[in-house]
Amino acid sequence: MKVFLDVGAHVGETLKPALDPRYRFEKIVCFEPVEACWASLEKQADERVEICRFGLWKETTRRAIYGAGSLGASLFDSRDQSGSTAIVELRRGGEWFKDHISEADEVYLKLNCEGSECDIIDELLDSDEIRKIKSILVDFDVRKIPSTAHREAEVRERLENAGYSRVLRLKERYKGPTHTATIENWLHDAGARPAHSSAWWKWRYMWFPALVRKVVAVGKSVARRLLPQSVYERLRVLVQRIVYGYPPDTGGDHN
Repeated sequence: MKVFLDVGAHVGETLKPALDPRYRFEKIVCFEPVEACWASLEKQADERVEICRFGLWKETTRRAIYGAGSLGASLFDSRDQSGSTAIVELRRGGEWFKDHISEADEVYLKLNCEGSECDIIDELLDSDEIRKIKSILVDFDVRKIPSTAHREAEVRERLENAGYSRVLRLKERYKGPTHTATIENWLHDAGARPAHSSAWWKWRYMWFPALVRKVVAVGKSVARRLLPQSVYERLRVLVQRIVYGYPPDTGGDHN
């Protein structure tokens, strides 16, 4: 079975390209522990999608997540985060793989966990479940945290020594004009072999979003100079919610 695992699914930024029928993913699993994000994932999901309302980590537990619902939500506290603090469920990555992924599966794993990615990779190495993964796209957010920045080099060395360095793909190497384009670049290079993209698909999911981002960036720069800080911050959050879908609305019941 061809499987896509989206660890740190947020509001579905990666789910969108994973759903593209050109890739022929038979199963897509979204791991997202923050309740405020679940409704957005549910709206996009089709019959192939399983939404796991917990995160993967190095152990099974419940912990505080800071900036819940924001793009920077993390198990590591930071003054730069916006949003509230929530207690979330986490499960040991190796145990989940053992129970749900078979040796015959073709697995593509996206890791964007705001500092927890090294814990997850270490756990997959310790459990030897990493052998089931064809390709991992990782954003090493440990670089943002001074106390954990050294772990990237340690994890990459472990992967190399274990013979899995070829599995690791760094997100910055595949950077495109949009997040969808970045995921496309990775999947193409990793051997997912999609069919040819139509001009309409490229416009809808790559060129148009890139144009929107540029327009928003210009407007943001102008607004920052002209508006009072408090007004600018309220406007910024409003535009993010309308254009990008985050931070998600936390006022409703998403169960």
